[in-house]
Amino acid sequence: MKIFKQITLLLTGLLVVVISCKKTESVTPANLLPVKKFAQANSSAAEVYQVEKNIDLSISNWVEYNACTGQNIKVVEGIWRIKFKYITNGNRFTFSAHSTVSAYKLIDETTGIEYTGSYITNESFTGNNTGEFPVRITGTSKILLNTPGGKNNGKLIANYTFTINANGEVTADLSNFRAGCQ
Repeated sequence: MKIFKQITLLLTGLLVVVISCKKTESVTPANLLPVKKFAQANSSAAEVYQVEKNIDLSISNWVEYNACTGQNIKVVEGIWRIKFKYITNGNRFTFSAHSTVSAYKLIDETTGIEYTGSYITNESFTGNNTGEFPVRITGTSKILLNTPGGKNNGKLIANYTFTINANGEVTADLSNFRAGCQ
C-alpha cells in the first residue's frame, strides 16, 4: 500500500507539472537537452536528436524505499543508463526516455541485508510544437528488489497514461499496476 501511495504522489506530481505548463514560444530541441542532431537526407524529413547519459549511483546518496520492510535501503552500486530521443516532424513531436540500472546493489543499513535489484522505465511524451493541446504521456515502470528469504522482496510494475485533449481536459489511467512483497 505504501508503494501505491508513493507512485500516486509521483504521478500526481508529474500531472501537476503538465497541467501547470503555460503556452510559451515554440521550444527548439537544442533548448531541451545537449543533444546530437543526426543529419537528414532531405529537409522535409523528421529531425532526430538524441543523447545517452550514464550515472554512477555508487558515488551518491541514492536510496530506495522497501515497502515490504518499511525501510529505506541505500544504493551502493549501479550504473543508471538513460537514453533520451526527441523527434520532430512538422508540428508534431515525440520525446522518449528509456532507462535501466545495471549492477544494481543495495543494503539495508539497519539490518545489513543486501539486495540486488532491477529498474527499467520507458516513457513517451507526444504533442505539437506550437504549445497547443492535445498532449499524451505514456510510460511503464518496473522496479524489483531481491534478497534471500521471503516476504522481503519488493516489486512495483505500472503502466500509465496522461492525456490532455484539445479542450485542456485531463485524463489519467494507471493500468496493470502490481506492487507487493514476495
